[in-house]
Amino acid sequence: MRILFLCIIIASIFISSCDEQFNLNTKWTDITVVYGILNSTDTAHYIKVNKAFLGDGSSYDMAKESDSIHYATELTVHLIEYELIEMNGEIPDPYYERNWERTEREDIVLYRTDEINKDTIGIDGEEPIFGAQNNFLYKTTENISPLYKYILEINVPGKSEIVTAETFQLGGMYVEYPRPNNQGTFNSPIHLELYTRPAAMEWRTAIYGKIYEPVVRFNYMEILGTDTTYEFIDLKFKTQIAENTRLPSEFKGVDMKQQFGGEDFYIRIGENIEEKTNIKRMALNLDFIFYIGGKDLNTYISASNSVGIGQSQSEYSNVVNGQGIFASRYTYIVRDKEIFGEAIDSLAYGVHTSHLNFANYFGQWR
Repeated sequence: MRILFLCIIIASIFISSCDEQFNLNTKWTDITVVYGILNSTDTAHYIKVNKAFLGDGSSYDMAKESDSIHYATELTVHLIEYELIEMNGEIPDPYYERNWERTEREDIVLYRTDEINKDTIGIDGEEPIFGAQNNFLYKTTENISPLYKYILEINVPGKSEIVTAETFQLGGMYVEYPRPNNQGTFNSPIHLELYTRPAAMEWRTAIYGKIYEPVVRFNYMEILGTDTTYEFIDLKFKTQIAENTRLPSEFKGVDMKQQFGGEDFYIRIGENIEEKTNIKRMALNLDFIFYIGGKDLNTYISASNSVGIGQSQSEYSNVVNGQGIFASRYTYIVRDKEIFGEAIDSLAYGVHTSHLNFANYFGQWR
């Protein structure tokens, strides 16, 4: 989970509030702000619970005080798991509450932790606007299941209303190319040797998936004397948005595609790997990573990106009795795909990468 991303979102909302939202003659008001993105492929899950504030005095002075944005006492934060009920062998519409049933699983209780520190220096090296003390998150290492619904409930001492939100977990991803190595008996290598002929990642949309970020990870080895280290760089591509969200009742998703490779592959490696004297390198393999977000996450990102200069932060929220976003992501990885031999030679001798001292297909350096 991208904790830094969540903290940036929280900061941006607070900053916009400092610009336009404060009524200095209003009695101090507590507004619960929630940020959480569940991912069933993660081993740990975090929920960020803060409070926005309205009060009498300087908003910048209040922001520096930890008590203005953090709850002093531990909150009760838990997740409740629901499954979709099949009716007469058919999978019903997930957007009707009556089609969901709570599972027999006990509530997942999240505990408060300060294990992830907030930066005490701003992006430009200045003192941050918001206090970095007591940067509490709520964490669980319990398993989150694909295609289930999870309802978040937060009890805040002194507030009569429970803060709630819900999200569907993504799943059912299928990649046509490159095929995972455990699908089929013949695992052909990835051809990247032709500068003028890119390859293409091809996949079908995941259940509840809306926004897709494909990444090609190039894994390589660096050798200095007897020391060996394993490195990688990620080649990121433009985000794609599915026209429709695939439902559980739909057997096959919509086909999507992203070109990769060609000369662009070598240009980006040449630009992103540092030339180092006496370092020998050896290409290893490729991982194909798909970061997928649900409908609520896509709506939040779209609303936030549409905010112009001089406008306040987007007010989109799916949190009841609070503000923020509670959504789902999913990560699907096709690992350890072999690179065709001629492509390895292109890394060793090509105009864009020859200065990086990669070995050729036979493991030889120039």
